[in-house]
Formats: sequence, C-alpha cells, structure tokens
Amino acid sequence: MAASEKTNWAMVGGVAAVVGVVVAVVAIVVAHVDSQGGGTTSPPSVSSSGTSTWSAPSTDRVDPPPPSTPNPTQDPPTIQPQPAPEPPARSTPSATAPPAPTNTIDAVYVTVGSGNGLILKKGDVFELQPTYPSSINPPFMTFRWESQGAGGKVSGDCNVAATINGPGDYPQRRRDGACSGRVSSDLKIMEPGTYTVAVDVTPPDGGAIVSGSSSFTVVPHGG
Repeated sequence: MAASEKTNWAMVGGVAAVVGVVVAVVAIVVAHVDSQGGGTTSPPSVSSSGTSTWSAPSTDRVDPPPPSTPNPTQDPPTIQPQPAPEPPARSTPSATAPPAPTNTIDAVYVTVGSGNGLILKKGDVFELQPTYPSSINPPFMTFRWESQGAGGKVSGDCNVAATINGPGDYPQRRRDGACSGRVSSDLKIMEPGTYTVAVDVTPPDGGAIVSGSSSFTVVPHGG
C-alpha cells in the first residue's frame, strides 16, 4: 500500500512539472506577441484534466487594402487629335505696273544760243555783227540737249549723235556720251541762213532712240 501511494505521488509530481513547463512556454509566447503587435492576449486556462489551453491573442491592427491593379480588359482612354493650325492667309500682290526706271527717257529738248559777241540774238533770229567773218575769229553758236524722264532730268551715260544742217560748211556731226549736256565743240557760223540741230539719244539701258531738234536763223547785220 505504501508503494502504491509513492507511485501516485510520483505521477502527480510529473504532471505538475509538465504543467509548469507549459505555463512557462505560454508566458514567453504571450510576452513576444505583446511586444510585436501590441494586442491583448487572454491568459492560458487549465482544464480540469490538468492540461492548459491557450487562445490566440487578438490584435487591433487593420491591414491596408491591396493596391489596385489596372483591368487588362478595359480599353485605354481615347486621345482626341488636335487639328493642325490654319496657315496665315497670304496677301495677293496688287497687279499695278512697276514704277518706271529713273533712267528711262521720254523726251529730248534742244536749245541754241550765241557763243560769242560776234553774233547776237535779235527777236526770233540771230544777227551777225558788223565784222567780216574769218576762220581766226569766227562767230559761234552753241547748243545743248536735255533728256527728260518720269523723274525729271536724266543724267548719266547715253549714246548721243547730233546732226547740224545749214549753209556753208554744213552738214556736220557731233557725238557725245552724256544723256544731258552741251556739244563738245561750238558751231562756226560763217554765212547767214537757217540751221537745224537734231539730237538722237540712246538710253543707258539700250532702249529705243529718243530724238529732239531745234532750228535757228542767222541774218546779216542790219538784215
């Protein structure tokens, strides 16, 4: 009978040791859970049979919702193309004629005058003075020409050809290179009569020849 009691007490001591180990493990687990989640744990309960039970700790942490993922079956948004800007309207050039060049010659005017005191203008004629004309000191006449264009007098280089018709030593010819100018040498007037000076001017651009002329009459002294 004594041996049986010893055996029972030994069994009780073993069960108690096992329960102590279980309680120690539970305490360690609870402490670990508290330090990680901050949740509350329920203490282990010991059943009537001598075994302990333990319920999982509750936690107040709420997990965030999973990230949204695009639906592969959904059509992508439609981007409307922007219309191209309209080009600026081009102005239509006017159909007006371009301005005439400044070197265009419209007319040529010829003027004559007395070259020295041996022939003088008297009304509409030129009168020889009472001296005998000689080749050493003859009476002289001069003439000028002026080319006119849209802008007035035309200067510069032109091809000029002048023809002088009259009595005595005439006809004679002169040439020059100025669009407007004076004859290169004066006209010797040895006899009375009517003289004509005709000038042909070719413009610098090689256009059509433009002509001008003038006539003068020389009378003897007292005539």
